[in-house]
This record gives sequence, C-alpha cells and structure tokens, in this order.
Amino acid sequence: TKKMRCHYFLLVAAGVDGFNNVNSIVNSMNKRSSRMINNDSHLAKMKRPFLSHSEQRLTTTTTQISMKQTEEEDSSLRIESTGVWLFTLVFPLLLVYISNQWSRSSLYYLVNFADDADPFLAMNAGIGFSQAEYGFLASLAFTALFGIASLGAGIASDRFDRKLLTTVSAAGWAAASLGTALSSSYSSVLFWRVAMGLACAFTTPAAYTLINERVPKDRVSFATSLYGTGVAFGGALASLSILLDNEFGWQKAMVIISIVGFISSGLSAVLLPEDITNQQQNTQQKIIQPAAGEIDNKEEKDDAPFFDDVSEAVSSTRAKWIYLGSFLRFSSGLCIGVWSAPYF
Repeated sequence: TKKMRCHYFLLVAAGVDGFNNVNSIVNSMNKRSSRMINNDSHLAKMKRPFLSHSEQRLTTTTTQISMKQTEEEDSSLRIESTGVWLFTLVFPLLLVYISNQWSRSSLYYLVNFADDADPFLAMNAGIGFSQAEYGFLASLAFTALFGIASLGAGIASDRFDRKLLTTVSAAGWAAASLGTALSSSYSSVLFWRVAMGLACAFTTPAAYTLINERVPKDRVSFATSLYGTGVAFGGALASLSILLDNEFGWQKAMVIISIVGFISSGLSAVLLPEDITNQQQNTQQKIIQPAAGEIDNKEEKDDAPFFDDVSEAVSSTRAKWIYLGSFLRFSSGLCIGVWSAPYF
C-alpha cells in the first residue's frame, strides 16, 4: 500500500541502513495493517446485500480465476535459473550499489587537515576549504537532497522503468565524481556533491523491487542479502581510496571512481532484464484515459498528494519515535565516518 511504501522510504531517509533493518520494522507495521484490512473486509461482508446461491458461486469463481491469473503473471516474470538471475540481475545491481557507496564515501579519505598537507594528495589543500566547509560538504550537502529524494524514489520506482532509473542514476553519480575531480573551487565541489546526493537516492528502491519481482520466491531472501553486501564492499573500497590517492593523487582517484560508476551504469543497461511490469503499466495508462466523473472514491483517495500519505505514515507516536531514533543513530554514525577518516 501507499502508506507502507511511505514508511519504508521515510526509514531510508532517516538513515536506517540495510534491507533487514528496514524490513523488520516494516513487517511489524504490515501485520497491523493486515489486521485492519481483515476488519474492513469483515465489515464489508456484513454490509453487502444478500446474494443468491448462484450469485455467490459466480462471485467465488470469478475471484478464484482472478487470483490464478495474478499468480500466473507473477510466476511468468520470475527467472527460474539461478545462474541467470545471479548474473543478469543481482550482479549488475550489486555492482551499482558498490559504486554508489564508494562514490559517496570516498570524500572522507581524500582530505587531510594537517598543516603540511600536500595539495596533490589532499582535496582540501588543493582547492582550499576549511574543516567547517568540509563538514558541510561531507554531511548536509549530500544528505539533505538525498533524504528528500528518497521520499520520491519509491513512487518513481512504481511508475517509471526501473532499469532506466538504475542506469541513469549510476551515470549521474559517476558524472558527479568526474565533476568533482575537475573542480577548482569549493562552490564547484559543493554543486557536484549535492548532485551526487540526488543521483544516489533512486537505485536502492528500484533494485529491491526488481529482485522481489524477478527472483524465485524461495531465493528472494538470499538475493536481497547478497545485494545488501554492497554497503560493506563499497565502504571498504572507499577506505582503499587512500591507496589510489597516494599513487595518483586525489583528482585521478576521483576519475577512477567515476569510471567504475560509468561501467556499472553500462553493465546495468546491457545485463538487466527489461522492466516489463512498469512498461505495461505505463502503456495501459496512456491507452485508458478515464472520463471525468468515472473515478470512484477509492481511486481519488489513492491519487491523493504524496505528502498526505507521509503525514499519515508518521501519525502514530510509535512511528515518530522510530524515525527520531533512526535519525539520531544515523547522525552519530555519519559524524564518526566523516571525521574519523581524516584524522585517524
């Protein structure tokens, strides 16, 4: 539902890292929603007018046929061969995720605030910005737009081609890394950092929904766990940026990181399967244009503004405490990551 989707991406924006952490929270919310849906269904049955025996049989048969068709459509999208979905789906998505994490975290390892910092090795010495400016660059400049964009990333994944979203997003942060490498002023670095935050927000929701849709049901947990390792691999490569920095300097290190991003984007374009679900949905929406007055109350509710759904998602006290705690945990972890690398 739209409400549960809002919960998911608010958690991502608040800083809950990893599929398992987010999923465990959302599952508890799903159980509560399921109970509410069951109650609504019971009330609907009580309010439904009396049906004859033949009408009840017809309704039951129609429902069973509809459910069977839905299951068949769901099964037809799944890639049964393990080697195929590993190579054509999880592998390119994992590479994109690694590039995502590497690109956003590499900045922490390319600065040095010692008095004798080498401009060739330290970005701050080469461009000329202070510790305060670095703090803004490494944190808020990235996370502000990233957090806002994460709220809309789920809607984009529902409505647009997820393969295209993944490819374009990876190319976007690769271009931002390249722009950073070619920058000669703090304002230029700041612009590319903000652009990177925007680009990095869109791939994760697209990846998880593609995996859930295309991988066999009994292998979805394994596939999502494998994809989730991109956080660790990307963070490890970011710390190894120090080796690239010592060998080639910070500018060429950023160029190499951008090349990896472009490669991940290209492999996604070549290997990822076509997003049949969203393509068909977009085609149907273009063909079927409902006339004015034909949209019922449910559809009008579903088309309500997104921020109304966000307000509903955070309406409970429990949800507010979860988001606040997640935000504080993320902020403390970010502070450690941003400042431990330059000094230790």
